[in-house]
Amino acid sequence: MAKAKQKKGKLSVFTCILCGILILYCIMLLVPWAWGLMSSFKSKWDLRSNMFGLPKEWMFSNYTVVLNRFTVTVESSGPYPTRAVGILEMSYNSIVYSVGMSLSGTFVGAVMAYATARYRYKFSAAIYALVLATMILPLIGSLPSQLQVARALNLHDSMVGIFVMKSYFGGMFYLVFYGTFTSVPQDYTDVAEIDGAGQLTVMLRIIFPFAKSVFFSVFLLNFISYWNDYQTPLLFVPNRPTLAYGLWSFANANHNNDIKTVPTQLAGCFMMAIPILLLYLLAQNKMMENVSMGGLKG
Repeated sequence: MAKAKQKKGKLSVFTCILCGILILYCIMLLVPWAWGLMSSFKSKWDLRSNMFGLPKEWMFSNYTVVLNRFTVTVESSGPYPTRAVGILEMSYNSIVYSVGMSLSGTFVGAVMAYATARYRYKFSAAIYALVLATMILPLIGSLPSQLQVARALNLHDSMVGIFVMKSYFGGMFYLVFYGTFTSVPQDYTDVAEIDGAGQLTVMLRIIFPFAKSVFFSVFLLNFISYWNDYQTPLLFVPNRPTLAYGLWSFANANHNNDIKTVPTQLAGCFMMAIPILLLYLLAQNKMMENVSMGGLKG
């Protein structure tokens, strides 16, 4: 017994190697963040001469510059042909875009997954196979046609229009919902139908509550993805810039060289990341509860 306890107390070579790899991986993730945060408080001259050291003078004004001069010029329907969109309006657009896209995408994916999981017809199997095929085969070159359709249907440069156009099912989250709904016993549906519940009532009040934790996790993951998305707003809602779109414009457009510097760009990145960090800190326990064996659980 003493030998067995001694063996359990010792770490194997494989465990030590695995811990070393994980520690190295964490360091590789944290070092770029630490360097970026430290560099965001430097002047551009200090960054050139002192790349990896602490700032010689802490330039908190970099964040003030971002707040005051972080703007995007867009077309205007008012008396002037263009107008400048500031960080407050971009923040509002980011919230509307991220929440709207996350809600519509999550709900549409859940409804389609419910239909194919609970109603076993040949069409359901075809949709399931189509989802798998689109995950394997990359779809390239569809953006020009999507833009033409958006303009033809008067959905271009409209938040509602982009919600409608991008509300499609597919991908990993569809499979997550599909697996969740197939695991719900059919007895719940049968009992509800005997009591007189319709199909819509069964879906919304019986089956969907079983997947509320999955809904929450998928919504959060979608929100983070759309918050960092600049390409879709750039193409489909160019006159309603989000923070990600504005940050891309700030880094690539012809801004004044006094404000278009690496430290100010890093300051903009960290200001944009604050809502995501707060969201993660508030919801990390809930998200971790829904992750089991590398997948989401209901």
